[in-house]
Amino acid sequence: MENRGKILIIDDNEDVLFALNLLLEPYVEKVKVTTQPARIEFFMSTFQPDVILLDMNFRRDAISGQEGFDCLEQILKLDPQAIVLFMTAYADTDKAVRAIKAGAIDFIPKPWEKEKLLATLSSAIKLRDSRKEIKQLKEQVIAFCTKNPAPMLPFMEQLTPYGQYWFVTITPYGRDIEPNVPDTGTVMDHFKI
Repeated sequence: MENRGKILIIDDNEDVLFALNLLLEPYVEKVKVTTQPARIEFFMSTFQPDVILLDMNFRRDAISGQEGFDCLEQILKLDPQAIVLFMTAYADTDKAVRAIKAGAIDFIPKPWEKEKLLATLSSAIKLRDSRKEIKQLKEQVIAFCTKNPAPMLPFMEQLTPYGQYWFVTITPYGRDIEPNVPDTGTVMDHFKI
């Protein structure tokens, strides 16, 4: 695993935070930890984590995971593209399915297996990188295409996997609006959509 990615760990157990910090420090760019879910907004705005490891339960004897789901909802409101990995000692299939449906990327049971945790984290960082790249490409496409998409056509090979975004961007244009904008058929043929 490369030494990249900023990781935020939110867990009520300081021993878990210490162990994860110690484990992950050699493998990632930076690690921040907190026992307080109330600090999520602060860390999201100041630290801007690539991946968030989020415990599901924060009160003693709590096992429902609802606190974690509430935190996940808050995180996704702040950053809809956030990469959240749930952690819990009370893992079961229903919680895992519910976590994924709610927007978590994966579900890590405690105690974790080191190699599996590192592999999951590596995949999560790659997913975050991909999401950032897609966002950047979409922004470039929108900026470029709002004036004239024709110069972008030679570079379409690089963006073919993201063709559905181009369709949304280009379809409002037509020959009557701007004469040097290719018609939808030409663009669709070029994208192989």
